[in-house]
Amino acid sequence: MINRILKSILTVAIIVHIASLLIITSVLYRYFGGMQVSQLKDGLSLVASAMDQLGEVYLESLDYDQYRLTWISSDGTVLFDSHADAASMENHADREEIKEALVSGTGSSVRHSPTLMEQTIYEAIHLGDGSILRMSVSRDTVFSLVLGMLQPIAIVLLIASILSAWLAHGMAKRVVEPLNKLNLEKPMENDAYEELTPLLRRIHVQQLEIKSQMRKLKNKEDEFDQITGNMKEALVLLDNTGRILSINPAAIKLFNAEIACVGEDFLTIERKHNMRLALEEAKEQGHADFRAQKKAGNINLT
Repeated sequence: MINRILKSILTVAIIVHIASLLIITSVLYRYFGGMQVSQLKDGLSLVASAMDQLGEVYLESLDYDQYRLTWISSDGTVLFDSHADAASMENHADREEIKEALVSGTGSSVRHSPTLMEQTIYEAIHLGDGSILRMSVSRDTVFSLVLGMLQPIAIVLLIASILSAWLAHGMAKRVVEPLNKLNLEKPMENDAYEELTPLLRRIHVQQLEIKSQMRKLKNKEDEFDQITGNMKEALVLLDNTGRILSINPAAIKLFNAEIACVGEDFLTIERKHNMRLALEEAKEQGHADFRAQKKAGNINLT
């Protein structure tokens, strides 16, 4: 039982631990992702304000370590890109964020890499001169983040499993200990779990019923012994295997046996061949008649 409790607690602990890691990772990813988008929009608004005043000169003076800036004309032609040669870039008029910015003033989109290990967030804004300024940033996907954290997750999971197993073993022993100490002879005197009260009460009632039945059987046995003890006829009761269940004093005297023969095979006190045949006949047909003479008297088997 301890092993079953231990396995159950350990399994639940591991499942809860893994679920907690996944939920926390997902929540934090969304939280910091939202913050990143918000910062991207704020940064784009600041750059757009400066662009309206200073033009392309301002773009060339910026530091582009974290973000990528792209300046696009109203027809989709790339005028400036902080990470590539604008002249060699394809037309951007069909890009989702560009089309959205041309219509509503701002636009946004998220595109995944072919391997799904990285995603790029795009934010675009419509400038006063009709052009579009777009700012983008790349970040790892949840899948990539989980893969990168596999080693620390495995270490934490191992430590948590060992700790859970140690705690679960101690808890299982404490749970089982009161059960091992139950006194089934006096079930209502046990100081056990409240949940065990119906079971202990049932055991107590069954014990009372058994004791009552045993008293009735003892009384009937005493009555039977008194009746057969005063009989002059010899009486032997056998079970279906031929073992002696009861033998009265007259039978003990007739077969020259002892009271200790109860439980033994009848043929140990009477080995006559006719007696053996009669017993076999009684088993097969339900009754048999056998007569023989002994020094202590006559034998009639029915």
